[in-house]
Amino acid sequence: MIANLLPAVIMFAITVSVATLFFVPVTRFPAKNELINFYWAGFWVFLAVIASIAGGVNTLMIVDFNSYAIANALLFATISCFICFVVFGWFRLSATALLAGAARIKARF
Repeated sequence: MIANLLPAVIMFAITVSVATLFFVPVTRFPAKNELINFYWAGFWVFLAVIASIAGGVNTLMIVDFNSYAIANALLFATISCFICFVVFGWFRLSATALLAGAARIKARF
């Protein structure tokens, strides 16, 4: 019994460790601007969630639990949301920078 559980416990510990490491940049290097800090934290939280799902799926695979359909759906949905979050954030931050630059130019004249 322990021979089957030991690899799963090791994989679970690795998953928790890697997911926890994704929170280090958020807590160690917070941005001063609230908008930038929101996207900075969101980026790392999404990466932690993706790593957690992938590690959890592999842990379940080690103990021969069939979760392929749900795991693929969760990973696809999470990665799709991550891409949308990053693209929307990039557009919003770019628009904010352009508007701030335009306001600065307008104030000069």
